[in-house]
Amino acid sequence: MHQAAGDDYWIEQYRLGNPEGLGVLYQRYYQKVYHKCLSLCKDPDEAFDLAQDALLKAFEHLSAFRGQASFSTWLYTITYNHCQEFFRKGKRLFVQRLDDSAGAAWRDTTFPSPEDALQPPPSESALLALFNYIPETDRQMLLLKYHDGQSIEQLQTVFMLSASAVKMRLKRARQKLNTLYGRAVA
Repeated sequence: MHQAAGDDYWIEQYRLGNPEGLGVLYQRYYQKVYHKCLSLCKDPDEAFDLAQDALLKAFEHLSAFRGQASFSTWLYTITYNHCQEFFRKGKRLFVQRLDDSAGAAWRDTTFPSPEDALQPPPSESALLALFNYIPETDRQMLLLKYHDGQSIEQLQTVFMLSASAVKMRLKRARQKLNTLYGRAVA
């Protein structure tokens, strides 16, 4: 067989001792993993390091891959969790870069008291604009739940969390978005 073979073939080849299996899987998925990391950290050099580490972690744990999901889904989950762990451990502070005019506008903003923040329901366009200012994980979770209609069980699989953790993170993400909206309309 050659490179056109499916992922399962190359995984099995690696498990049988053929190192070419890892080479094919690496070539097949490196760009996707790199772009996922880049979408999370916004820094090409850091994304390169994160992608290398995520692939290494996946290949080290390839024996744990049971085929219950596609290899790409399994690899995406490892990549996503690896990046989140990286941010959680404080190795990098997520910063949204703003141009000078936007930065000046935020610096000059006075934030309302909790009572003043009570506003009518936000418009969809206003909320979508604010999505760029919440962490990537929160944004993804909210979009998957409320835009794509995924269930709590589906989110558990994607984010590898318990049902209660998914619910809590959704609640906190909504709170962050509401806080931003309250600040924006004040």
